[in-house]
Amino acid sequence: MKCLNYDVQTLTDSNGHSVHICRQTGRWVCSEKLSGDETAYLKGGYAPLTLSRFTPTPHQIILNVTSRCNLDCIYCYANEKNVQDITEKVFSDTINFIGKISAGRDCSILLTGGEPMLLWDRILTWINKYRKVLPVNLGYSMQSNGTLINETNAAELRKERVNVGISLDSSPNFHNSYRSGSYELALRAINILRQHKIGAGARITVSAESVNTTPDTIRYYISQGIRHFTIGFIDPLGRARNKRELLPSSQQRLKLQNEMFQICVDEYQNKNRIEILSVSQMIVNLLTNLRPSCCPNSPCGAGVSLLGVNTNGDVYPCDYLFEPSMKLGNVADITTVLTSIDKSKELQKLQYSHQNECNLCAVNSICTGGCRVSRYAYDKENLSFPNCGYMPTLVADYAWKITNDMNTRRYAASIATGDVKSPSFGLSPVKGTLTIEKEEKCLT
Repeated sequence: MKCLNYDVQTLTDSNGHSVHICRQTGRWVCSEKLSGDETAYLKGGYAPLTLSRFTPTPHQIILNVTSRCNLDCIYCYANEKNVQDITEKVFSDTINFIGKISAGRDCSILLTGGEPMLLWDRILTWINKYRKVLPVNLGYSMQSNGTLINETNAAELRKERVNVGISLDSSPNFHNSYRSGSYELALRAINILRQHKIGAGARITVSAESVNTTPDTIRYYISQGIRHFTIGFIDPLGRARNKRELLPSSQQRLKLQNEMFQICVDEYQNKNRIEILSVSQMIVNLLTNLRPSCCPNSPCGAGVSLLGVNTNGDVYPCDYLFEPSMKLGNVADITTVLTSIDKSKELQKLQYSHQNECNLCAVNSICTGGCRVSRYAYDKENLSFPNCGYMPTLVADYAWKITNDMNTRRYAASIATGDVKSPSFGLSPVKGTLTIEKEEKCLT
């Protein structure tokens, strides 16, 4: 892809170092003053992402199986007032729906709620009953608060190959305060799942109150054998819609993201390969043109590669957007859903209304605009977003560390190449620019 007017901008990291980045290509170099070779490198190659529409082929369904929950979390995004469980017909219609809409791709269903383990017995029956309906592979996972996990259902989860994410909120005190005193049960669930060799990760929701304790909490969970983390900041959705004092500031987010990166690097030196989703996504976005997760795509995965389905079968672009204005149809009527995806003005706004802002930003090909649903929750009209306040600095922080610290580079290479043993890495002919190749030996 040839760009006629290249826009090279200079970022400053948290320590005052300069990182130069080309907005169109996403290439970057760490240098106080750009040389001619470095400038030529920045303008070479191709743009990793394009902000253009493409044919939607959703292959991941976030399926809300119940609005019931045995906890009462203060920030729950669901905030469901009408208690409802999914029926077998809606489950069956969802299976048929994803088979028809996935265009032959392997599919996945994330079971969520409410608390999906409240319905586990019937869900287990349905999984077995409809296993062979689809002509493609279908994988299941679940997000749970962990309180109902026991030896019996863990064995069943293992047999059905259902991976489970357990919600854990920072320190025990914060978790018990936010999540109805359920900390010990959640930790017990993770231990049971690990004993049954089930892929189990922790989802930590961070507030302005708990953000400073989160790094120590992650270190503790690592000591307990947890290797995969999803860190989410509280968004003004559901019960948190009117609790904006719980929302972390831009500076708090920047500090935590850098601390989590350092935790991953430190653990890698100790031969522990830790993956924190936001850290891994930033590394992959910086070092490759791949966007393996639907959220860092542009347009984002909502309504494109992912759909949310409510307990009654109604379809939405994302499980965070169960709002009437965002309804696309019902799983029983695939034609209406596909037409709505193509013509929904609200969905188009979610995907494209921030293009002008993003197109002027130095890091748009790396940040890709952030989670559109979070932007929509913060500001439905302008889609302004707290991430915009710190993302250029964070990109510069990561770039500088990867370029100038060998241990950081080793960890980044392992994530970007997917090679857990011995990824190779080196510097390009342009000083300060990281390139990664996959070979058998690690260059030291």
